[in-house]
Amino acid sequence: MKTVACSLVSVCFSFVATVALADGVQTTTSPDLEADARYCEVFVDDFALVSTGYRGTGSLDFRASLQTRPGDDVVGAGGFVSFHEQAYQKTFDASGQVVSETQTQREASEPLPGSVQSDGRWNVAFTLGFDNYGREGAKRDVKGFAFYVDIREGSRIKRLWVKAGQRDFGAADFDADQWFYSNSVFLGGYSSAKYLWRDGGSPLFTSRVACAR
Repeated sequence: MKTVACSLVSVCFSFVATVALADGVQTTTSPDLEADARYCEVFVDDFALVSTGYRGTGSLDFRASLQTRPGDDVVGAGGFVSFHEQAYQKTFDASGQVVSETQTQREASEPLPGSVQSDGRWNVAFTLGFDNYGREGAKRDVKGFAFYVDIREGSRIKRLWVKAGQRDFGAADFDADQWFYSNSVFLGGYSSAKYLWRDGGSPLFTSRVACAR
């Protein structure tokens, strides 16, 4: 297992991805080389806040659509996120009264495996919060996140990162009080989404301005 000296979330996760594989999380092989994506190898093409609710359950996710460069031998794409989580769990008696309640907090980081779509697009999602019938739930405050593409070049895998310049993306980069979103868009079932405006100035779309055609 290789070790990596790091300060940014996206750099540190070379080590985390290796650990995640041992725990059964589906992600790509640990890369041989890491660098920033400088030539449109990958960029954020869409970003949305997705709400889902049904009969006492609900969740809020962020979902990103990554566009990879045509012609590359892409073997994977995804992201990594660090966050602070506040969670609760309640137990009830037969009359519906709360018998006990526990609350926990933790600092955590997770890989975000991407799911391949069509035309070189990959979807990546992260749950910002959920509630399950008032019995359990969590709220997650994002500290930092970044996205990547893994490209095969000969016998090596190269991982290229898309970030906000020299820093990782943060919660402020998709803050609804700072950036404009679309009106609610029905996704089918019990889900709806609000899409971040591509031309609104968010750092999430800086690479897209230069790369999208």
